[in-house]
Amino acid sequence: MTNAHIFDKTLQNSKAWIEEIKKELKTTDDNRAYLALRTVFHSLRNHLQINEAIHLGAELPMLLRGLYFEGWNPQEKLPQEKDKKEFLKYFRRYFSEETDDEIEKMMAAVFKILDSKISLGEIQDVRENLPTHIRKLWLH
Repeated sequence: MTNAHIFDKTLQNSKAWIEEIKKELKTTDDNRAYLALRTVFHSLRNHLQINEAIHLGAELPMLLRGLYFEGWNPQEKLPQEKDKKEFLKYFRRYFSEETDDEIEKMMAAVFKILDSKISLGEIQDVRENLPTHIRKLWLH
């Protein structure tokens, strides 16, 4: 007997996250929801201190944890944007046709899912450790 059922469960759980994001975005586009999730994950992870980034990742389902940590280099310096406009440039790489308002709606959809899936204590820790311009977007 193997534990391969764990892969089925994490795939099912990850698909449920995508479905919830699609519902929030009022879209049927799996790729759009996936890209929103991935982009928010990476931007959060890149703006957190190493320990806090690891703590958040530990609360994610296994498959999404891999997505979250994909390409991460914890030795890189944290981004130093001065404001929301500079922060949104990261999202422009993936959503060049979207308005800032549409990008913020995508972020809000992912933040809402994180709020519902991750422990309140961890969410509070993450928010407290984010730069003010990102924290305001989360609480928007």
